[in-house]
Amino acid sequence: MTQSSRLVFFGTEAFSVPTLHALIAAGYSIVAIVTKPNSRRGRGKKTFIHPIKQIGLDHSIPVLQPEKVGELEHELRELTPDAAILVSYGKIIPERILNVFEPIGIINIHPSLLPRYRGPSPIEAAILAGDKITGVSIMKLDAGMDTGPIFAQRTTALTGTETKPELSQQLAITGAKLLLEVLPDILSGTLQPEKQQNNDVSVTSLIQKKDGKLDPLTDTAYALDRKVRAYQGYPKPHLTIADNDVIVTSAKIIDSVYSDRLIIPCAQSTYLEVLELTAPSGRSMSGSDFVRGYINRPKS
Repeated sequence: MTQSSRLVFFGTEAFSVPTLHALIAAGYSIVAIVTKPNSRRGRGKKTFIHPIKQIGLDHSIPVLQPEKVGELEHELRELTPDAAILVSYGKIIPERILNVFEPIGIINIHPSLLPRYRGPSPIEAAILAGDKITGVSIMKLDAGMDTGPIFAQRTTALTGTETKPELSQQLAITGAKLLLEVLPDILSGTLQPEKQQNNDVSVTSLIQKKDGKLDPLTDTAYALDRKVRAYQGYPKPHLTIADNDVIVTSAKIIDSVYSDRLIIPCAQSTYLEVLELTAPSGRSMSGSDFVRGYINRPKS
C-alpha cells in the first residue's frame, strides 16, 4: 500500500498545511479531512475558515468538523481508511478513534526530537532553552501525550536567532518532506516504529497569555531575547516602557548603552535593545522612533 492507501488527515493549524499539500501533490488518496469547527475572530467576530478546511474545499475532499472527535467513530469506519495522518490537530484523540486505523494507526508529525519536549509547545520550549538543535519526529499516535513509538526523526540546527513563526514554518516543511520519504514503507509494513527511550524525557505545557509579560527586573537580557523570539504570534511579548505597554517584535542583546536607542537594563547587568515594537497606538515602529516619540517627546 502506498498512494493507493485510503488516508484520513487530521489537522487545523498552519503547521499542518505543508504536509497536507505534500500528500495531495504526491497523489495520496485523502478520503476525508478532520479539522476543528469554524471559529469567529476579529472585532466583527467574522467566521474564520481554518486553512486546512480551505484546502479540502479547494480539492473537493470531504471535511469533518466535530465538536468532539469521538463522535466520528461510525463515520470514519464507513470510510474504510487504511491509516491516518495527524499534524497539529489540536484535540486529544480518544482510544476508540485510534482503533479505527489499526493496524497501521494514526501517524503523527511532532516538532521535537522525542522524547524531548512532549506536549503542546515544543517549538517555544526549544527557543526558550537556547537549544542548539531541534527537529521533527514521525511517530505512531497512542493514548499518551506524545509517547508513541517512533518511525523516523530528523534534526535541525538552530542559530539562536529564530522566532517561533520562522522555526515553525521550517519544521513544518521538514516534517512534510520526512513523512513523504518514510510513508510508503510505513504503509507497506516495511518500516516498524521503535519504542521511545526513557532518557531526556521532558514535557511542555500550554502557553498562556500571562507568559508574554516580560520582566527585566528578574530576567537577564539573554532570557528576554529568547522570550521575545519564542512568543511572537502568541502570546506576544509585552513590556512596560515609560508607562506604555508595548509589544516587542524584535530585540537583541547588547553590551553598551546608547542614548538614542531603546535600551532596557536587565537582571545581572545585562542589556536588551528593542529594535522594533508595536506602540500603544497600534503602530509598528523602531525602538529609536519610540524613544523620540514617547520618551524624549517635548512637553507642550
